[in-house]
Amino acid sequence: DIHYEEYSELSTDKDGNPIEANQDSSQVSKNPDSESYLGNEEDLEKLSKGLNNKVPPSVNPVEDDKVINILLIATDEAETTFSNIANSDCMMIVSANKSKGTIKLVSVERGTAVPIQIGRYAGQYDWINSMLRLGGPARLVSTVEECFRVDIEGFVRVNSQTFIQIVNSCGGININLTQTEADYLDLKLPGSKVAKGHIKQLGIEDKLQTVKAGPNFVNGEMATLYARCR
Repeated sequence: DIHYEEYSELSTDKDGNPIEANQDSSQVSKNPDSESYLGNEEDLEKLSKGLNNKVPPSVNPVEDDKVINILLIATDEAETTFSNIANSDCMMIVSANKSKGTIKLVSVERGTAVPIQIGRYAGQYDWINSMLRLGGPARLVSTVEECFRVDIEGFVRVNSQTFIQIVNSCGGININLTQTEADYLDLKLPGSKVAKGHIKQLGIEDKLQTVKAGPNFVNGEMATLYARCR
């Protein structure tokens, strides 16, 4: 259920819309439910409203044959399937150094303003988390490479459901909660702020656990609610 792909260069159709390397321009769909849907003019107009024209940077990503960089993409669907109009609300670069035997993680803040690279709004700026819905993983990867000068060799994409599966496949996870966090996750408290709609959407009502301030060992369902604490 975890989606991994090697990164391929971004190409475009005759209208400047991005196309994945194995996708023909004739297959690009205008149906939002289609896997090849890339958004429509109204969507792009809303996303880009108020953006100012700017000159995007032009740099070459730094490459090192001893280092492998993978982009982790977490999208905001509660369904088991991946959507082409989802935002990448969590992004992390996994950098594995083969010579040193180390792995480091770097988070990419989702509200980072980045240039739209191609298409009607090329040169304007938007949040980096919208690049996925504007052009798929290839657009997001190329944006990270261009703006952060990091060579990305592939990506892994998860959503709320696969996050739950990953944690449960490990048997659970240890988390340390503050009193505020414990109160947030305690559905019995009148002031609990946990997203009850999200719980229903995920279908995890019967999987929830009672937590307290301090150390807790939780399942994937509670872990995903903890990850959404604000």
